[in-house]
Amino acid sequence: MTGGKSARGAHQTKLDRFSLPCDATGEVGMGEVQGSVALPPPENYTLTLKDIIAVIQGVRDSLETKIDIVSTDTMLEKAGLSNMSARVKEAEDSLTILRAETLVLKKQVKELRTTYDVLGAKLVFRRKLKDSEEVAYFEVVADDFMN
Repeated sequence: MTGGKSARGAHQTKLDRFSLPCDATGEVGMGEVQGSVALPPPENYTLTLKDIIAVIQGVRDSLETKIDIVSTDTMLEKAGLSNMSARVKEAEDSLTILRAETLVLKKQVKELRTTYDVLGAKLVFRRKLKDSEEVAYFEVVADDFMN
């Protein structure tokens, strides 16, 4: 960060993580969050910038923060990440995978977790296998967008 501070209210919700549980169609399953997040198919972990904006928009809507995301062009500036603007084009086609993990318990795969670098912040895409049912959701490490 460049150290510049954006105008924000004195009271601010702090958040470590924000999860959007999704069903098989990619619809967000949380009542308070409006809209949906397009999930990549299981064999293809490529996300577009539009997917990321949808996730961050959900964070903004549910927390009523001051992050005002209106378009790709103004996203970084409004989120206080204008110094990352040069990286927008790099993220439009695909995202950098920082880490891919598989959680195995009792010789059964329980969770597939992929961590992406999203304009300097982290987005975790998790696919949990629970009772032979697959639960997939995004997890935004939202502190990176709100500090």
